[in-house]
Amino acid sequence: MIYSAAERWYSWKPDTPQSSDFRVPAKVPGFGNDRLIPPPALLRACLTDESATPCTCTAILRRDAGLHIGASDGLDDDQVFYAKTCLTEPVFVSSQCTARYRHGLPLTQATANRSPLAPG
Repeated sequence: MIYSAAERWYSWKPDTPQSSDFRVPAKVPGFGNDRLIPPPALLRACLTDESATPCTCTAILRRDAGLHIGASDGLDDDQVFYAKTCLTEPVFVSSQCTARYRHGLPLTQATANRSPLAPG
């Protein structure tokens, strides 16, 4: 798998962006960027919050590797899919920022939690 950085931003005020609103994480401490990370080092870094899991739009996986981890069933959540991949496949982590990912408003989550369809 190859994955790269994605600019993640949190501000919803386009006229007054704050520098703290933007982050471009794609790093694996102890390994650096632009290199192949052996399994399961990237998974370990993601689980300890030392590295961000890839955004779907920044990850590329060879078909044969996807089939090897059982991706053909189509039932895995993104995070489960990345965990399975990082357990069995080497991952190239690129420092290039190849996508922009905007996080939703906190209000969106609060509204969803109040929905009659919300669990609990």
